[in-house]
Amino acid sequence: SDVYSVGVLMWEISSGRLPFYIKDEEYDISLAIEILGGLRERIIPGTPEDYVKIYTGCWDNEPDNRPSMNQVVDKLNAIVSKMNITENNQMHNYESNNFEAVSNLYDSNLPCERNTS
Repeated sequence: SDVYSVGVLMWEISSGRLPFYIKDEEYDISLAIEILGGLRERIIPGTPEDYVKIYTGCWDNEPDNRPSMNQVVDKLNAIVSKMNITENNQMHNYESNNFEAVSNLYDSNLPCERNTS
């Protein structure tokens, strides 16, 4: 099965809109012919490069050059893993900074209160 439509769906997710949408215009055969001729939607600014590479690969004019669905899934999993590693590192840094702040507080000469009741 071809993954071109998966690439379109991925683009829709990043753009938040329908492809080739022009208000008050209907899709017609001329649009289909233009797409067959290589017309593609523009890349949405700010979309992660790895994500763009996946969906533009799905749009390759030559179907034999498009990734398999398994390759798409593997690449998406790699992006998620990369995000998780980054997130875990950020959390570790946050925890280390908090531990250091608490340690500094513990080691400081804070006045002590006595409970005299």
